Amino acid sequence: MLARAARVTILIAAAIALSGCGGGVGVGGPATTADKVLGIPPQAELMADGPLGERVLGKPNAPVTVIEYVSLTCPHCANFQRTLFARVKKEFIDTGKVRFIVREFPIGHT
Repeated sequence: MLARAARVTILIAAAIALSGCGGGVGVGGPATTADKVLGIPPQAELMADGPLGERVLGKPNAPVTVIEYVSLTCPHCANFQRTLFARVKKEFIDTGKVRFIVREFPIGHT
């Protein structure tokens, strides 16, 4: 179980690091052909507040912004919050590397 949590943490760290490179799809600058083909909205639209509001952690000028869409009834979202979020907060948010935005995405789970 610990090995799985470590792998997940490494994957999250890699995703956060890669998202800060500026070369990914939908990251800064004008929309690319790939953005249009994949239906990725412009960055300004992604950064606009959602209709249900949001919670923001971290420095406004952090080099990387992560937007998490979370359902309060989702067991996977709850598992991330219980098992990994404290480490992500300590290593990335509290150190100023990441600005973390949480937006509610209400979905039902059975």
